[in-house]
Amino acid sequence: MASINITFKDKTVSTGKFSGTIVISGDDFFGNAYSHEERVEFDNRKEMDVNVGPCSVHISAWLATPSQVCVDGHLQCGAADNLRPGLSAQIFKTVHCGVELSASPALRRDRESLLTLHRPSAVSRQPSNEAFLKRLNMKILAAFFPLIVFLPGLSQAQQAAPKTLHLADQAELVSPIAAQARTTNVISPGRRFVVDGDTLFSSQLLTAKEVVFKPGSRLIFADSTLATASHFFIVADRIVVEDPSKPGVITWQRVTPPGPGERGQAASASSGSGEGANGGAGPEGTTGSTGISGLNAPQLTVFTRNVGAGGLVVDFRGGDGGEGGIGQIGGDGGAGAQGGSARQARQGLPFGGTAWLPSCESGPGKGGDGGAGGKGGSGGIGGRGGNGGNVTLASTAQNLPTLFQAVRVNIGGGGGGAGGKGGVGGKGGNGGPEGALANFCNSAGRNGVSGGKGADGARGNPGEVGRAGQPFVTQVDDTTFTTLFGF
Repeated sequence: MASINITFKDKTVSTGKFSGTIVISGDDFFGNAYSHEERVEFDNRKEMDVNVGPCSVHISAWLATPSQVCVDGHLQCGAADNLRPGLSAQIFKTVHCGVELSASPALRRDRESLLTLHRPSAVSRQPSNEAFLKRLNMKILAAFFPLIVFLPGLSQAQQAAPKTLHLADQAELVSPIAAQARTTNVISPGRRFVVDGDTLFSSQLLTAKEVVFKPGSRLIFADSTLATASHFFIVADRIVVEDPSKPGVITWQRVTPPGPGERGQAASASSGSGEGANGGAGPEGTTGSTGISGLNAPQLTVFTRNVGAGGLVVDFRGGDGGEGGIGQIGGDGGAGAQGGSARQARQGLPFGGTAWLPSCESGPGKGGDGGAGGKGGSGGIGGRGGNGGNVTLASTAQNLPTLFQAVRVNIGGGGGGAGGKGGVGGKGGNGGPEGALANFCNSAGRNGVSGGKGADGARGNPGEVGRAGQPFVTQVDDTTFTTLFGF
C-alpha cells in the first residue's frame, strides 16, 4: 500500500514564523520507497511540490497559532489532467495540527488500461488467440455514429463524436477477456445473470448468455483490484431490460473525496501597550485548501449481439470533485490597555511633606478600545471533477443500429466540487478598564469599547468540470463473436 509520512526536524515556531526542515517519506504506488528533506521558512503559509521518482508530493503548511504548525498533503503518480496510460493514484491526508502526520489513504486510479503495466494480468493470456485476432481485419461502420444517444444534461462540447476502433488493434486486450469468457461458458453454459436493485459486481468481467435488468435496477462495477479496476467488460449474447420505461443502468462505484483538513485559527493580535492604548486588529485567516479531485471513471467495453427492446443506460461519468477546505478562522483582536490611574489632590507644606486635600486632581483615564477581530479566510476552491470514462460498444453489423438506438450513454466529466465555506471572523478584543480610582475620585465609567467581530470569509469558487470520455464503436461479425466468446 502506498503511504506518505510527514515529520518536522529542527522545528522552530516563534512570533508567528516557522523555521525548520520538512521530512517527507513513504512508498509510492509502484512499491518504491522515497524520502525527501527540505529546509523551509515562512510567516503564514507555504505550498510546495516535491518530485519523488515517478510521483510527486504536494504539501500545504500553515501556522494555526503563533506556536503551532499544520500540514496537509497528497501523493500522486501521473498527471492530474492528462493521465498517462498506466497508473495514476493519489493519497490524500486529512491532517490535524501536530508534530507528525498519519496517513489516511484514498485511492485515485487512472482509468486508462492498467494491463500494459501490470504483468501477468488478472486474466490468463492465450498467445494462440492473440495471433488469431491480429490477423482479423475488421471494419467499423461509421454510418452508425449518429445513432448514439446521450443522456440529457451533457453539453455539446462533451458529446464527443464516436471513433472507430478496430478489434484487431485491440488483440492484446481482448484475447485474455475472450479466453476467460469461454471458460465461464464451459463452466456455466447458458448462464443467466439477473440485475435486481443495486447489484454490486466486484470482478473485471461479467460473462453470461443473457443479462437481465429488472425495472430500475443498476449494475455497479466495484472492483478495487488496482490491476483490473481501470477497465471493465461485459460479454453477453443478449441484454434484456424488462421495463424500458424504467431503464436498467450500468455504472461504476463512485466515492466522494473527503474534505481537506481545517486550518485552525489565525494568531491573536497583541494587547494595547501603555496606559489606555488600543488593542491590535486580528489578522485575516488564510484561504482554505483546494478540494480533492474526483475519481476518473473507468473504461467500459460491452460485447453483445443485441439489447432487446432497449431501455439501457451506461453512466460512466467522472466522479465529482471534493468540497474545498474551510477558510481559516480570523485572529482575535487584542485587548485594550487599562487607563491611567486617578489622582487625589495634594499640596506641599511649608516645612516639607505633603498635605492630601479632600478633592480629586484628575479622574481615572479611559481604557483602550479592543481591536477588531480579523476577517475569516476565504474557502478553498472545489476539487476538479474526474474525467468521464471511455465506452466501447461492440456488436455484429446487423445489430449495431439497434444497439446504439437502445443504449443511452453518459460519459461526461464529473462536476467540480463546491467551494469551501469561508472561515468565521475572529472575536473582537475586550475594551480596557478605566484607570484605578483614588480617594475623592469617582468612577467616570470610561472603560474602553470592545472591538467588533471580524467579517466571515467568502465561500470559495467551485472546481472545474472534468473532461468528457470518448465513445467508440466496434463491429464483430457473427462467426468471430462465436469464436471469441463461445456463444
